[in-house]
Amino acid sequence: MIESVCTETCTYWPGTPDGYGGRDYGPPQQLRCRWEQKQRLIRTKTGEERVSQARVFLTRPVDLEGRFYRGTTAEADPRVLDSHELQAGEELQEMDGTVVGWVVWL
Repeated sequence: MIESVCTETCTYWPGTPDGYGGRDYGPPQQLRCRWEQKQRLIRTKTGEERVSQARVFLTRPVDLEGRFYRGTTAEADPRVLDSHELQAGEELQEMDGTVVGWVVWL
């Protein structure tokens, strides 16, 4: 079901802690998505209340330590672009428990 609405492409960089309070990022990956530029009050992965800048629907799960960019790019470092940190995410499930997609807030 979610595949039919995921008509856009975004770039995702998986992230891992670098041991010094920052993050290292893996190579960019192009993902199918639906990007909604819409503010919403959310609770982040660390429990803080924040205003997200966008909601992104995905056809596969991603790690919340990564970054997203709207559109495609081959840039290796997401910090030099207008990319966004993932603030929170969750699975989208049917009533029978079948996972049909994922959503993340940036």
